[in-house]
Amino acid sequence: MGEDALAAGADRNVFLFFFSGHGTQVVDTSGDEGRGDRYDEAICPWDTGSTVSSVITDDELGGWLAALPANGEVVAILDTCFSGGMADAKDLSVKSIRNPAVPPQAAVRRHFGSGLAQRLAARGTEDIGGTNTVVLMACQEGGLSYETSALGNGVFSFYLVEGRSSLSAYPPADGDRDGLLSAEEEFDYASLKTTTYAKKILHVNQVPRLYDGNPAAETVLIQPPPPAVMAKFTANPTSGPAPLVVSFTDESVGVIESRSWDFGDGNTSEEQNPTHTYASPGTYTVVLTVSGPGGTDEATGSVVVERKKPPKK
Repeated sequence: MGEDALAAGADRNVFLFFFSGHGTQVVDTSGDEGRGDRYDEAICPWDTGSTVSSVITDDELGGWLAALPANGEVVAILDTCFSGGMADAKDLSVKSIRNPAVPPQAAVRRHFGSGLAQRLAARGTEDIGGTNTVVLMACQEGGLSYETSALGNGVFSFYLVEGRSSLSAYPPADGDRDGLLSAEEEFDYASLKTTTYAKKILHVNQVPRLYDGNPAAETVLIQPPPPAVMAKFTANPTSGPAPLVVSFTDESVGVIESRSWDFGDGNTSEEQNPTHTYASPGTYTVVLTVSGPGGTDEATGSVVVERKKPPKK
């Protein structure tokens, strides 16, 4: 499980769980799946063996994710067979219909043999879900997730990575071209690509599914850093006899949240475009310091104040 602090705001975190590997269905011993669905979905870690002691059911995984801090958002990406049943969205009517031509118990027995129900204890109470959760699933419930040597990965995983990878300002999955990449945009991109590749190249059906706990908002996965702040200013005039009135113009670049002028004679200002009067002759170093989300920068300049020339006789 990973934590991506990729969205704006220190008080907002996106917790990302990603798993690509084998998946299966196991007998539902907790009774949470509802009438007509007697199987939990599960992911198979690297050490899964015939005793399936390390299988992680959707109930257990859902409990882990639900225990994360309330001020965070959760994105779970599952590229496994049967992953479409991981998010049990009874209230949102997202759960797909099982294909009666593929009995789920056949897949269970093929992977682990008989006696699975006796070897697997219930470890949770509910599937993955929640109002702060988005779940990207590689296939429909009861369906299979494919991988191919031509792509060097699972098909769904390959297109998820492709969707966020780009040398341009906007990754391919950024459909609205706003510079922000959300989990929902990632799914829209990878889902179409996966379905098309599976049908045209592999000659199989693989239809990814999305559970969105909050359809009214998007969960941002990638937000580019704010542009760097660059301090810059002009002064007019830059020289002349005392008393010299100088107008300063802030031409800084970036998002400026605060600025500070030091006129070099002991006086300061926080105005954007101040005017300052130099009463005494001298050479003064002016410093403008600006700060914002992109950092802090300063610029310097000089003002030369000359002695007032005596009137001509």
